[in-house]
Amino acid sequence: MISADDLGWTYEDLVCFNLVRGRTPDDVLRLYEADSSQARTMTREQADEEFDSPPGIGSVLRVGLAGSWSFRLEIAWEPEGFDTGLLNRLSAGTDAIHYFRNPKGGVFVKHLRDGEILEHFDLGLPEPIPGKDAPLGLAEDFRRRASARPYGDDGFDEIWAVLSHLTGVPLNDGLINGPLPTVLKNP
Repeated sequence: MISADDLGWTYEDLVCFNLVRGRTPDDVLRLYEADSSQARTMTREQADEEFDSPPGIGSVLRVGLAGSWSFRLEIAWEPEGFDTGLLNRLSAGTDAIHYFRNPKGGVFVKHLRDGEILEHFDLGLPEPIPGKDAPLGLAEDFRRRASARPYGDDGFDEIWAVLSHLTGVPLNDGLINGPLPTVLKNP
């Protein structure tokens, strides 16, 4: 298996982020099969130093609350956050949004409700991957905002804008990199 390290990617190039409506950050860690009792509040910089982020094995999970949505940022060479079983657990009885960006610039977003994919798209493809419907209009919102961005911009401002619009809470690098409950989950 080829790793990100083999390709010369840095973990900063990998972003795996989930939002889950109506669940607490502890719920998200439990569904992720991580021990929330081991979580300590720390900044992203502190987590990087403490856990030698990304860890060689396992994942650093950072969780928080934005309005009625919990969020989880995973720092890992091989993130688990897009695993179908995990997304089904996170979305059981509610909505979950999954965002993944790879170092090649691929941006993949899924909206699930109760384990069913409602919207799934790759910004590099002209049309969303078929799902049941697109009640939140995420693909359209991402594409509209991305079309206005300058060449070479990584698009993170648009991502935070779309997810902030969805949650009603300003998501930004300051929130994500600031003090949050953080735990190391070993496989």
